[in-house]
Amino acid sequence: MAEIIWSGNRDQYLVEIDQMHERRWRICFEQLGWDAEAAGVERGYDRDAFDTNDTLYIIQRHPSSGDIIASARLNPTLKPHMMSDVFPHFCDFPGGVPRAADIYEVSRLLFDIELAGDRDTFRRARATMRVALTEFCMRSGIRAFDFVVRDKLFTEMMRNLWSVQPLGSYHPDRKLPETYVAGLAAIDQAGLDRLRKQLGHDRPVLFYNGPVTDFILPRFAEAA
Repeated sequence: MAEIIWSGNRDQYLVEIDQMHERRWRICFEQLGWDAEAAGVERGYDRDAFDTNDTLYIIQRHPSSGDIIASARLNPTLKPHMMSDVFPHFCDFPGGVPRAADIYEVSRLLFDIELAGDRDTFRRARATMRVALTEFCMRSGIRAFDFVVRDKLFTEMMRNLWSVQPLGSYHPDRKLPETYVAGLAAIDQAGLDRLRKQLGHDRPVLFYNGPVTDFILPRFAEAA
């Protein structure tokens, strides 16, 4: 089970949000070697200019300890977000940075392998987060999300996950032996069915603690 956090229930998740930011620091800057100064974050706590009141988070806890072992950040593309303010040059195909009410950006989709404890728990957490993200988008009227990932993960996404397309050329990282690409993932029932099959069941995995109409797009609110 995963949980969605937004402005309407954030005060119920203050401890979890702090833990998430600490986990993000450890994964991004200690394990992956990102540049904290360039990212503009405090040491030990990954919270940047794109963690705002409009931001939504999906978190997942360890089934035994309750510690957060996975999280993702979602931002509306009609407001400032990483693709528009940090990575616009990644979207060098015609059309540029996608911006629409029903397109969100997904960033900081991270998994804590060490806290997961074993490969089975990690794999299940990864599959659950992918399903939870898709469930949220479908219920909220979000038709697509954009993202920046390593080229190897982009290839996996194209083959096995969502229906995705590149938004630009592949860009090498000057400090890391990695190449990154921006993409757009379409959200539909076929993708959700495929991801649920990988997880091993078709039951909903995303828990909503609060009034969901707080973030559902207006034209979908009545149906929800």
